[in-house]
Amino acid sequence: MSSPFGQRPAAAKATWATEEEKKKDIPWVEKYRPATIDDVAQQDEVVSSLRKSLETGDLPNMMLYGPPGTGKTSVALAVCHQFFGADFKNRVKEMNASDERGISAIREQVKVFAQLAVGNGSGAGCKYRFRIVILDEADSMTHDAQAALRRIMEEFVQVTRFIIICNYVSRIIEPLHSRCSKFRFQLIDKEFQKKRIFHICKEEKVQISGEALETLITLSKGDMRCAVTMLQTAVNFYGDVDKAAITEIACAVPDSSVMKIFRVAQTGTIADVSAAVKEFFQEGYSGVQALEQLLDLVLGEPSVTDAKKADITLLMSQVSQRLAEGCDEELQMLHFFTALRGLLTA
Repeated sequence: MSSPFGQRPAAAKATWATEEEKKKDIPWVEKYRPATIDDVAQQDEVVSSLRKSLETGDLPNMMLYGPPGTGKTSVALAVCHQFFGADFKNRVKEMNASDERGISAIREQVKVFAQLAVGNGSGAGCKYRFRIVILDEADSMTHDAQAALRRIMEEFVQVTRFIIICNYVSRIIEPLHSRCSKFRFQLIDKEFQKKRIFHICKEEKVQISGEALETLITLSKGDMRCAVTMLQTAVNFYGDVDKAAITEIACAVPDSSVMKIFRVAQTGTIADVSAAVKEFFQEGYSGVQALEQLLDLVLGEPSVTDAKKADITLLMSQVSQRLAEGCDEELQMLHFFTALRGLLTA
């Protein structure tokens, strides 16, 4: 009969295997998220300021704003980890304001956390005697909730700091602006995106063509999170990544399909335009995305005069607004290309 102690190594090995599998299942956007502020690129102003905060042990209330995928949340989490280390969970409260956007969440959760006394904690010296509240997507908060937050920031300034993260700074009330140091995050530079994508591909042993890389950078529009997510999705579906895989994963409309309708509008009849638009939607493409791509194609089209380009751009803005308001997509695209035919043949 085998000893029961003989089963322990096998159990330990199974546990180890499970931990390794968990690491493989982590999304790449989390796996390659910057761990420290020194790993953050392209945001020199905020990184420089936070380095000084780490040296002095003091942190002002901060407002981080800019486009999605530029590192706002990563910077906030990285600096909190560097401040508190093992005491992170006790000292930091992270909330997504798009889920809990009302005044009750501010009063019941933020205020209760902000007024707690701060002990020494593990790994935190006397210069770190404060807590941090991270409010992500704060531009989704109601006006009343923002007004309540203003009072809490004043009342508990000795023991709590706030990091407010938003995409649209204009949606934050002015009293919060005056209580925060503001930092604007810029879209990630194309060259840095390429380096980072190459690094991830090397770590994950992924083959990506130069053309696919250019397409990935173009379609992500400076959003690093979007680029990494599209790359991982393409790898999971197709293995080695080429331009067609990236275009399919991004649900992008092929330039050839957009130009086909444009050429029909230039030379065909209204019946031809209607048939081309119906065929376009039968392929499952998005009208909104087609307009975005068509704008770049039209502006670079040498056969169209500048005056007509201006008229076409105005027409695009009108159709884009109607689509944003929920109008029928096929009907609006039919209207657009029919009107476009009139502009091009005038």
